[in-house]
Amino acid sequence: MIDTKVIEMLDSPQVSVRKQAVKSLARSGDREALTYLADVYRNDEDDEVRELARKAGVYIRKNVPEAPVVEDRLGDIGGYGGSLYDDDEDDYAADMPAEPDVPLPSDIHVTASQKERAQGYIDQAMDLNIRGDNAKAAEAMSKAIKLNPQLIYDKYVLSLASTVTGLDGETAMQRLSPSADELRKRAAKGGRGGAGADVSNPAQSVLAGLMMICAAVALVGYFIFPWVDVGAVEDPSTGTTLNEGIEAARGLIPFFAGSGLEGEATAVGLRALIDNVELSPSGFATTQYSSGMSNVLEYFGIIDAISAAVRAFAEQDGASSSEINEFNDLFIEQIESELGDSLSIEAEPLDFTLWLVPVVAIFAGVFGIVLLQGTSISKWSIAIVLGLIGVVPMLYFYANGIDSLFERTLTLGETALVDAGGLGAVDDFGFGDLGSIPGGTDLAGSGDEVQAFVNQFDGNDLLGMGFWMSLFSILGITLLPFIGMLLLPEDG
Repeated sequence: MIDTKVIEMLDSPQVSVRKQAVKSLARSGDREALTYLADVYRNDEDDEVRELARKAGVYIRKNVPEAPVVEDRLGDIGGYGGSLYDDDEDDYAADMPAEPDVPLPSDIHVTASQKERAQGYIDQAMDLNIRGDNAKAAEAMSKAIKLNPQLIYDKYVLSLASTVTGLDGETAMQRLSPSADELRKRAAKGGRGGAGADVSNPAQSVLAGLMMICAAVALVGYFIFPWVDVGAVEDPSTGTTLNEGIEAARGLIPFFAGSGLEGEATAVGLRALIDNVELSPSGFATTQYSSGMSNVLEYFGIIDAISAAVRAFAEQDGASSSEINEFNDLFIEQIESELGDSLSIEAEPLDFTLWLVPVVAIFAGVFGIVLLQGTSISKWSIAIVLGLIGVVPMLYFYANGIDSLFERTLTLGETALVDAGGLGAVDDFGFGDLGSIPGGTDLAGSGDEVQAFVNQFDGNDLLGMGFWMSLFSILGITLLPFIGMLLLPEDG
């Protein structure tokens, strides 16, 4: 079966391309090629091409078993049959080896990435030509044709080559085209069969896989692990951390449990309170809180802790489930009604960018699957943009967001965190009031005092493991594409 691309090459305006097509027909081992060779011999305007077509016919007649039907078709072609099959068989047999010599550009495998880069060089050459720098334009065109040898069939490229070099199109293309050795190397490296889909090498696939892993880790860090760990906050007056205070309170549970019925109820309520207070909120909870979508009681799990404690006390008193639920709802409603807006911090514009973190991670994971199918400069560029979008909120939270969040939490009206009962419950067990600074001064009473208290802490010390997981994963999503671009083969 004759390759249709070879037949199309017989009509190329370039003599060298038509010669290559004639040679390809001779090597095809198909007597059907005699029909096309006869047409070339009769109609081609170039004497060398016509002579080569004649020799190709001789070669096929000598090396391919006869097919009478084909011979009959060719026998009556005036002037072709007698001159095509005469005494120069040995001459062409030496000129046309059975094994391929120089591969045709149409036989070179060209990936989507190579086509894209080659077109970029063509555009660059046009721009350089317009600016009058034809030397660099020629270099750009040479790189383009090396990447995608099939450009020699493009009439626009042929015209541009002639303009850039000042030579006729045929000669210009010969000057700019890769050498025979380069074409052989390309054919040996990339195989034949025409241009195909973009194909990743193993290194590219590994990088795409790592990008997917980074996306998964970023999501796990955001939704499951803590972004903020307030348990590390110390009471300036005692040096006791909140975690230590909570553990101290937990240690008193057995004492209450063994001190009679009332003590048992206190122990049950205290255990429920401690178990439900959230000192290490996730990235998702932090994003909701910082953007004003949840209040401080919800953020630190104080609502759940109060509900659990109320339920535990009520169950100890033998109350029914409906009574417990009704009382619990009324109790929470009363707290929120009394404290009102003082429960929620005022969101800053950059706080809303934290929602981009999971969005970027999800898109990066999906895009990693796309990269496994094949990579290119444009695809890696998209991945870089995705990563940079995710880096912005992460760096904001690291540089300023956590400090701002901590400060805004402490300045809530009437020290809402303590007055709601979520953390004040541990005050009697050795941990100082989180809402006060030494000397009993109310934090809400003085902005300077609040700032002085905040300045005792480095917000970055409050960053939890989940934040670091998300940060380094997003950085990985950003940096891996740069490596991928560097590892793209020169011709791919």
